[in-house]
Amino acid sequence: MNTKHRHVPPIGVHLTQDVANRHGRFRARARWSDPVSHERRSYSATFETEDRARAFLQQLQSRTHIASDPLISLADYIAEIGDRYLRGLDPSSTASGYRGTIRVRALPALGHLPVRSISTAVIDRTIDRWEGDCSPSTLKNTVSALTRVLDEAVRDEIIST
Repeated sequence: MNTKHRHVPPIGVHLTQDVANRHGRFRARARWSDPVSHERRSYSATFETEDRARAFLQQLQSRTHIASDPLISLADYIAEIGDRYLRGLDPSSTASGYRGTIRVRALPALGHLPVRSISTAVIDRTIDRWEGDCSPSTLKNTVSALTRVLDEAVRDEIIST
């Protein structure tokens, strides 16, 4: 058994979660039934703040999802997938630049829209607006980052192309 992923719940299981204050520190615990052995499993970690404990549980929950909500907004989808759209990129340069362009340009312009409603026409009109404010290089990086996010949405079967 791969010990690195021993405590990570399998994809598709239902998690029960709780956060408990333990002498000023916060224990986040997730429990599930193993789909093969039917044994009850759990994973817990301790954090300095309740917000960090809840963020940990949210991240753990997102790893068990089979599919995303088909009506999810772009902002919520990006939060759900985390850095998955950055796989294979240089973390010190390209990835950090893509994170920035998503945060500064894509989310303010498109984050409120359901991913399913982001069509080629919507992207074209958004690019038209960005062209007046961005250099060609910045525009290219923004479109490249957004393309990587939407490629993930295709893999998650939220959109078809």
